[in-house]
Amino acid sequence: MTARGNSFDDVRIIAALVVLVAHSPLAYGVGGGGLFLGPFFLGSLAVEVFFAISGYLIAQSWAADPDMPRFLARRALRLLPGLVAVVLVTMFAIGPAFTTLSLDDYFASRQTWAYLANIALVLTPKLPGVFQSQPEPQLGVNPPLWSLAYEAAMYVALMASSLLLPRAPRLVAPLMLAVGVLLLSGLGALLPHGAHACFCFAVGFGLFQFRDSIAWRPDIGFVVFAALAIGPDSPELRLATLAALAYTAVGVGRGASRPARFVTRFGDLSYGVYIWAYPVQRVVNELLGLDSHWALSLALCVLGTLPLALLSWRFVERPALALKPQRIRQNLPAETEPARTRL
Repeated sequence: MTARGNSFDDVRIIAALVVLVAHSPLAYGVGGGGLFLGPFFLGSLAVEVFFAISGYLIAQSWAADPDMPRFLARRALRLLPGLVAVVLVTMFAIGPAFTTLSLDDYFASRQTWAYLANIALVLTPKLPGVFQSQPEPQLGVNPPLWSLAYEAAMYVALMASSLLLPRAPRLVAPLMLAVGVLLLSGLGALLPHGAHACFCFAVGFGLFQFRDSIAWRPDIGFVVFAALAIGPDSPELRLATLAALAYTAVGVGRGASRPARFVTRFGDLSYGVYIWAYPVQRVVNELLGLDSHWALSLALCVLGTLPLALLSWRFVERPALALKPQRIRQNLPAETEPARTRL
């Protein structure tokens, strides 16, 4: 890859918008609860694209500068500032505006203050009296935040595995793949989304380790993924489907086609779209009512989410990333230099 010749930002913003669209039936109570491709929820597949790309790019970042304090600082500066902003706005603006409780009761509730645990990556979905008359109220006000704890866990797993095997980095990829398989087979019944996401992160990590030995044909990867996704279902085929999806996502990201340049020209909006979309969907649904036209609601949600994502990028995420510790550049191979990956 050249210094700027990749499309990872584009793939991520497309995945974030797919999450938004896939969640819309849940938010609006139409379409049988979600959009699916075979046995796979489209929103989950999009999240797994995020994890596959993250596995590849985070492995790249660690290879470029395997220093634990700097690595953790960069990861924290990427995840936490945007998360803090959305949690605080949700808790102190959206919640009071839409709760059925009085403001005194809302702020006196332990559940309100427990919502701050989301900042510590402990999913706490509900605010008292907020959006309780909407479809799937048990999902709370921002259920996509569940994935951030798994993302952070995989950062630690990657770092720990690399430190345990410092002289044999290629052995780390099979190790992490084994962890992903164990998660998928052992915890799949309890934590299917988390297991699938961790597996895709591990695949992305492995793809980075063997990137120079791989024939990158994302078009073929997509055909294989689509064929497996709509074919017979089994645990083994699900593994193969997720692996093909991860390969395709990373392969497209490594290219220079820039399929979503019209959005990414304004910055990396993918994280902002991901963390803001569901609260916006809930607000739109509350204002328009359940009998509103689904397409109109979805359009308003997109129009409401993109500006918030832009504000998040310009005034929260990008300034935070400017504070990240500089990597050591001595003896840094040119091929490992991250290329506008917003790491």
